[in-house]
Amino acid sequence: MNRAVENGYEATDIALGVGRDETEVNLSWYTPETSVPGVIQIAEKSFMKGSEFPVDRAKTVKALVSSASPGFSSHKGTVTGLDSSAEYVYRLGDGKGKWTGPFTFQTGRGDAFTFLFVSDPQIGASGDSASDAAGWEDTLKKAYRSFPDTSFVICAGDQVDDPYNEEQYADYFSPGLLKQVPFATAVGNHDASELYRYHFYVPNESSFGRTSAGGDYWFAYGDALFMVLNTNKKDGEGKAAVRNVGEHIAFMKETLEKNQNAKWKFVVFHHSIYSAANHSQDRDIIRLRKDLVPALDALGIDVVFMGHDHSYVRTFPMKGNQPLPVQRTDGRGRVVDPPGTVYFTANSASGSKYYDLVRGENEDYAAAKSQLYAPAFSVARVTPETFEIGTFRTDTMEVIDSYAIVKK
Repeated sequence: MNRAVENGYEATDIALGVGRDETEVNLSWYTPETSVPGVIQIAEKSFMKGSEFPVDRAKTVKALVSSASPGFSSHKGTVTGLDSSAEYVYRLGDGKGKWTGPFTFQTGRGDAFTFLFVSDPQIGASGDSASDAAGWEDTLKKAYRSFPDTSFVICAGDQVDDPYNEEQYADYFSPGLLKQVPFATAVGNHDASELYRYHFYVPNESSFGRTSAGGDYWFAYGDALFMVLNTNKKDGEGKAAVRNVGEHIAFMKETLEKNQNAKWKFVVFHHSIYSAANHSQDRDIIRLRKDLVPALDALGIDVVFMGHDHSYVRTFPMKGNQPLPVQRTDGRGRVVDPPGTVYFTANSASGSKYYDLVRGENEDYAAAKSQLYAPAFSVARVTPETFEIGTFRTDTMEVIDSYAIVKK
């Protein structure tokens, strides 16, 4: 377990998260059990004098505190009013002289930004949490070193293997990048407990899709809207239980009504409905696809980011559950105004577990698929007119796949 105490203030499992838009970030962390809320102090890094935190130029935010796992409390706070393309320094404390850090992060630009897409670090799945955490950290370090302008990271679920294992969460949070770059995580089937809610502070959380781990949520970044669904929500019991797609559809409709100017519409959820490994033929996945795809079509979703099947897939643009392999492209090979939705399934970001590819109907919808038995990540860049994404294997940094969309 890697639950280090920071400089006198016993803050652990520190998570920097996305806010409602690019002008905000959320922060969450653990302390030993207490009823006293922690505080966040933040300032522009340019005000730092050597290693001295610029208290006189800092903004202080009082966090909310609640009970977490036995012996721990969860603290959550939101920092607002951030400038674009600015570097900030922050620390967490008790407001009485004990502090962490400081830590730094860089804000992006809403008009053109880069984000990482990963999934299924699933710390502990290999049986060796320390090894899984090392693989997770290696992926994040190499990705950020290669793409230092990254504004945030999307992780499509299964942060840990055991939803009730705090040691696995401690190892998940051990990479320093989780304190430096905002994350937006989805609830995976291996995260589906209240511990997820204790650890992550998400913006614009809805009552739709709510389980003990939390509900659907959304955030905006420039011209892009990201809607994150908790596809663990089910109705019924046992084998008769079905995923509550109706709530997700209601959530997306409500969110799009609030964000009518969004030029890019992205959806994130864990259970891939267009994958190519073992889970692609699960009965509940086939049912989820049948129920959810018509709504994604009708709502004009551009791209969907998923995980769960521990292998890589990019679909053709899909419409009515049918691939549209023939597309208009520009001189750079970018697809121009595709009429459907493109679905991405990420491989494991840590290497803790992989699934073999299987033959089946995925042969029709998969424009690209691979199982290289190596950790992987994707990097996407968004402007008002373009979406470009490349996928890399972590060990060699070889490009696995690339794709681009242009909106005219």
